[in-house]
Amino acid sequence: ARRGHGLCVGHVAPGAKVRVVRTAAGPSEAEAEELPAGELGELCVAGPLVARYLGAAGGGDEAALWHRMGDLGYVDAAGRLWFCGRLSHAFRTPRHGLVLPLCAELLFLDEPGVEAAALVGIGSPRGGGGGRDAGGGEGGGRGTEVAPVLCVVLAADYEPRYGPWGEYRAQKLLARAAGTRWEGVVQLVLPLPSLPMDLRHNSKIDRLQLAAAVAPRVAPLLASASRPPLLRTEDVLAAQPRRLFAACCATQAGILLLLGPVGPDLLRLQLCFSPSRFRAAVAGWRPGGELWHFRAHFLLDAWYPVLYGALLVHRAAALLPAGKIRRRLQALATFGACCDIVENALHMHAAAAPSLDAAPDWLIVAAAAAATTKWAVMLPVCWMLRPGSG
Repeated sequence: ARRGHGLCVGHVAPGAKVRVVRTAAGPSEAEAEELPAGELGELCVAGPLVARYLGAAGGGDEAALWHRMGDLGYVDAAGRLWFCGRLSHAFRTPRHGLVLPLCAELLFLDEPGVEAAALVGIGSPRGGGGGRDAGGGEGGGRGTEVAPVLCVVLAADYEPRYGPWGEYRAQKLLARAAGTRWEGVVQLVLPLPSLPMDLRHNSKIDRLQLAAAVAPRVAPLLASASRPPLLRTEDVLAAQPRRLFAACCATQAGILLLLGPVGPDLLRLQLCFSPSRFRAAVAGWRPGGELWHFRAHFLLDAWYPVLYGALLVHRAAALLPAGKIRRRLQALATFGACCDIVENALHMHAAAAPSLDAAPDWLIVAAAAAATTKWAVMLPVCWMLRPGSG
């Protein structure tokens, strides 16, 4: 079960018979094709415990009466029976083929704090109408793209301890499927206060009602991006706004291009607390050469801290549960970005003079202090919020 193969219910009891038949067969068991061991199909049972329906044709031989369960399963090479959920709950996706919700749910129920889970197929508004697919699953009518959505119910004492459900917990939950057939199947994790239960069997989740109830809620999320909002552990940019990340990369590339000949000396100058050493390093800089690159670099760098500061704040909010750690990391990221802004302002003020060696001592020391504080704060913050962390 922990590998996503289904639920092993053991060997068939003495006196009972089990057959696995192809699901596309007709309503009569006599028309169904029996499948060999290891192949998935619909379970049919026969034996003394199988009752004949009122008005059914045939003799009184109960052993010859086969009942189609409406359940999916298979018999392994050792003769053990594996249960894989209801046939009506399975659905198909273009990418992953037949999805068996029960097999995947058994993996996610091992996550601490998850009290119940149900995987349902929601028809994406990009595809068209609703209804059931050929495999009998909910959602995903002809021409409809089906999105597997995992609905979870958290334990009563979970939220007060760990804070609201976020992408950090969703990624940890989906990591349970790593290395199995169900890795990457789930496209959205949706926390719910409860799941609708079947009125006839309070232990069974009414998945058709659940899919109909959550479809209006998740449809805007599935249609808001070029692809569904995947919460995969290998998607290192899942917690970062892509446009903001692209703007940071473009700005950083522009800064590196503008550095030109002053690039090798920039870090040493930023962290230089000695005015005499600073002046000696920039004494030969020409206004139209190195000094121009220095000014152009800090001109573009003036708004770069706003970009990466906002990116780190968003990353912390998406990656970490609410609490002191997240608030402190966000405060440190904001403080480091502010130090970078102060450093850029001080260096631009020094570069406004005809030559940098004319900058006053206090300006050089203050800029170096701001730069040192920035690096001391931002390096550990970036490390803790790096892609793939959590």
